Amino acid sequence: MILIRADGNSIIGAGHIMRCLSIADAFCDAEEDVLFVLADETFQDVIRERGFRVHVLHTDYRAAEEETDLLIPLLLENPVTCFLADSYYVTEAYLGRIREYTKVVYLDDLGETAWPVDVLVNYNISASPTAYASLYSGADREDTALLLGCSYTPLRREFQNIPAGKKQDGKRIFVSSGGADPEHVELRLLQWLVRHPDTFPGYEFCFVVGAVNPDYAQILSLSKDMNRVTIYRNVSRMQELMSGCAIAVSAAGSTLYELCACGLPILTYITADNQIPAEKAFVEAGIAWSAGDVRTEEDFVETLFQSLDRLLKAAKQREEMSDQAITLVDGKGAARIVKGIMDGIHGESTGKKEKSVGGDHTSV
Repeated sequence: MILIRADGNSIIGAGHIMRCLSIADAFCDAEEDVLFVLADETFQDVIRERGFRVHVLHTDYRAAEEETDLLIPLLLENPVTCFLADSYYVTEAYLGRIREYTKVVYLDDLGETAWPVDVLVNYNISASPTAYASLYSGADREDTALLLGCSYTPLRREFQNIPAGKKQDGKRIFVSSGGADPEHVELRLLQWLVRHPDTFPGYEFCFVVGAVNPDYAQILSLSKDMNRVTIYRNVSRMQELMSGCAIAVSAAGSTLYELCACGLPILTYITADNQIPAEKAFVEAGIAWSAGDVRTEEDFVETLFQSLDRLLKAAKQREEMSDQAITLVDGKGAARIVKGIMDGIHGESTGKKEKSVGGDHTSV
């Protein structure tokens, strides 16, 4: 059995849960049983609707070390093959304690710590194999298998095998701020559009409002008389929605990789510190333009719409961005993660770098 420890709520959003669900699907394909362990009930129904079992700890998601006494009985009572953790609140002591009972896998986004784990996954465009190899060898943790790069991006099944060659030339603009939107970006963008009814003539804005967005009722109320705004929530066919748009406005989270699979030019922005490396890397790769950091940028909303206007007028650059985006991910990352995990925990990693599309599999 695979035990997946992840959380999602109105503060941290849904990203950890959604990417772990993609990995869980791949484990299911490999005929492995999966149990999700959550701090609270926020996303338990979403996970169960996907067909997976859930165990709720009723703990503070920010206090990882305080939950180990609740986790250990689960590890002892079940045939756990490995423990996969996806949280920014774990500590070395926490993972080390769990590792006394089973193999441990960690999904890392930052590359700042040599975690005491059997397998480390960082699928982000900013993950540097050289930096990770140095970090882990320097900490005397050469036994950790490193699964790095965009080839390991755990996208949902619908983002696999998207027809190639689609050019984004429509009149719809995809807008997303993730599952939670603690900075109220979507509400602020909508309020700007209300105040400027004559801007972006002919374009339709498709706002995807996250499951725990605190402004949903207000967004729905504001948009009801706006013909050029459509509100989406609990989208079941996200790839179809994205692929029907010409351009995307999105926070620099995991949604960027889904947009790349669809070949959309992206105007991105930062809402949290952990998004800074990805935002920088996407811009440097020529896949996205940046509207800045919502927390620090003066007149952020005005700046964003000015950037959007320029990007809509830059047809050649949008085409180049689309071409670059499509090469980044292929939708098969979750299956690669599962194979890498199973190889890593069974000691089958060769210790040599294995090149794959957009990333590296390294055991240092």
